[in-house]
Amino acid sequence: MLAEEAISEFSATFVWAAGVPAPPSAPATVSVPSAASERVRMVALKLKAEAASRRTEYLTGPIVGVHRDPETQAGTVIVQATRNARLANISVNISPEVVDSALDWMKARETMSIESKVHRTSHGLIADRRDSVTPMRSQQLDPT
Repeated sequence: MLAEEAISEFSATFVWAAGVPAPPSAPATVSVPSAASERVRMVALKLKAEAASRRTEYLTGPIVGVHRDPETQAGTVIVQATRNARLANISVNISPEVVDSALDWMKARETMSIESKVHRTSHGLIADRRDSVTPMRSQQLDPT
């Protein structure tokens, strides 16, 4: 739209609902001059680009929470680990057979290991692989 000769700029005005006040840093109006059309096109391409494929991550830390679903008896553990130089809580879905062990591991303050791809949701970070959490003591070192 900005690349059209007849358009000199694009402007948008924001009107917030009465029940939700605008954040103090939110501008009331935004304008983009047509001279920025190439930059806007490049940003749009980046925003539309598919995300790079995630790699398997190896994370370690203690269990800080265990949840059991009363209907399915399956559950979720939350492991506190350092990810990308930041402290993070990663949820791991676990089968009914693992829930009781996870409670024991949490009580014993065991250091856990997660081996899985991790993705972000509106509820936080979640490991893609079910039952991908195991105690570090059960990890075998490669003899080579």
